[in-house]
Amino acid sequence: MIHHRRGEAGPDLPVEATLELAEALGVDGLPLTPPIDLSGRPPTATDDAIAMACELAGSAHAAPSLRLPPVSSRGVGEVTIGRTGAQVPQPAWTALARSLEIDGVVGAIRQQVRTPMFFADLAAESSGSEALDAVALARTMVICAWQGATGMTVLARPEDCPPGATGWALFDDAGNPRRIVARAFAEMARELAAAVPLAILSQSDEVGSSPDAEIGFRPFMRGDEGMIALWNNTGAQARIALEVRTPPLDVHTVSIGPSGVRRGYRPVFRFSEDAIKLNRPVVFVDLAPGELRMVSMQLASPHIGWLSKVEYAPRIPRDRPRGKSFFEDWEERTIW
Repeated sequence: MIHHRRGEAGPDLPVEATLELAEALGVDGLPLTPPIDLSGRPPTATDDAIAMACELAGSAHAAPSLRLPPVSSRGVGEVTIGRTGAQVPQPAWTALARSLEIDGVVGAIRQQVRTPMFFADLAAESSGSEALDAVALARTMVICAWQGATGMTVLARPEDCPPGATGWALFDDAGNPRRIVARAFAEMARELAAAVPLAILSQSDEVGSSPDAEIGFRPFMRGDEGMIALWNNTGAQARIALEVRTPPLDVHTVSIGPSGVRRGYRPVFRFSEDAIKLNRPVVFVDLAPGELRMVSMQLASPHIGWLSKVEYAPRIPRDRPRGKSFFEDWEERTIW
């Protein structure tokens, strides 16, 4: 990549320089366009920058290198009114989501050329909490991956970051690792590697892709794995039901929230008693306020429509209905 820092002028002949670099690399490397600095909210790029990206993607097979403006990372955890959690979207998370609405830039490029994307030098203002900085970084990585990013980078040292935007630096001023941010970046890079974004087939105002949604989510696939990233924009605990069209064989989770980074694994999956009472193939996920949860499930019959619905968990009936249950019927019809 022909690189230049934020605020500096790019190369005089960006197309020619990148073509020469691509020719020198041959088949041993992936060329990138010079960084295209996005600005505004939602982020946008100039017509000239988009034209350059499309020309290089077609002639040099160079992936557009998009550089988001520094994110305002001021997330919150639990918010209560009296003793009750506030089950409404918190302004800090809504503002973060709006600053990551990059559909317009990506769509403008993909109207002209089909290409992967690269997001360079992700940066954010610090919220004052390393754990909440890690949550904002994880959400940003999910959004970039869902837009087709095959790579992204963060800045390692505070002095490399834009002024006032050291929230995602991997080291502090003394050169010590910022363990929560660094682990969140490593865990999400591992989870999102080779993940293929899927269209959202069903959503609501409360649970969906809108910046104002109470629960946000993005679905993916990777081989025989169904994957979904969920996050809680409210100040209250939330229980979410994932309805699937094919049974999971295991469940692997990565949680990034105000309490830090955690992994979990269930090597043998069985539908819970609550799912059996509902007579529906649902997987329940509990989200703390502000938490992001990445859920990966190996599927018995993987396909792009594996995820049927994402919703708040419904009320569980007290008595199990008589007669053959959905699960008994499914077991008779399914080859495991």
